[in-house]
Amino acid sequence: MIAQPELRRVAGEATLRELLADYDCYDRRRGVRIVVPAGFRLDGPSVPRLAAPLVTREDLKDAAPTVHDWFYARGGEIDEEIAGGHVLQHSYSRAEADLLFLVLLLLDDVVPWRAWISYVAVRLRGASHWRGDGVRVQRAMRRGWTPGLQRTALCATPLLEDACP
Repeated sequence: MIAQPELRRVAGEATLRELLADYDCYDRRRGVRIVVPAGFRLDGPSVPRLAAPLVTREDLKDAAPTVHDWFYARGGEIDEEIAGGHVLQHSYSRAEADLLFLVLLLLDDVVPWRAWISYVAVRLRGASHWRGDGVRVQRAMRRGWTPGLQRTALCATPLLEDACP
């Protein structure tokens, strides 16, 4: 199991939650430190109706959906702050973001068949939410979330180290 992000429900919203502290992971395959900043608002995993009898939101925990929603909100454009305040920009495709979602689910001890159902669901139904075009992202932005990476200290939470050769 991996460290979970600190989230709280947003008052007046049934599913919208806000990240209370920066959440870090490290993509060893690409050598990228991914930081989802405190204040980011998300609605967590969306489970299609057909899969609902097999997979619940609770089954998927919070780590993978938080990082996945961040990628979708940014359209795969991730800023990585490095020493001296410099920023490196990285571009992930939707397929890479979805694969990262699957890897995080598996690292988080989600039952493999549930992880695969969730992965297939985002591959089949996620396109409308990519690059901030989805209703979920628009709603989060109306509630005060703004894109942009906040300055953070390095965090030693390498979520992806063991998943990549």
